[in-house]
Amino acid sequence: THSYIGMTQDVSLNGLQVLSNTHVENGMVLKLSSHMLDAVAIVVNSRSDNTMLRKRWRLGLKFITLRFHQVQGTFVKIEA
Repeated sequence: THSYIGMTQDVSLNGLQVLSNTHVENGMVLKLSSHMLDAVAIVVNSRSDNTMLRKRWRLGLKFITLRFHQVQGTFVKIEA
């Protein structure tokens, strides 16, 4: 197994977007681990997002499994 670092963007209950320095093919299944969540997701799109200074990839991921570390307040606020 390999470990890669990426920056998450646009997190929803269905998936998220990741900026990565590593190209990942569509259809690849990834295990994600962060301070906010643990998940398994499939890459549904991958496109280059290069700047003058660096080469990077914008990955669209769809969750297969998802577990938030903080049970309350992540997306839904519960009130009595």
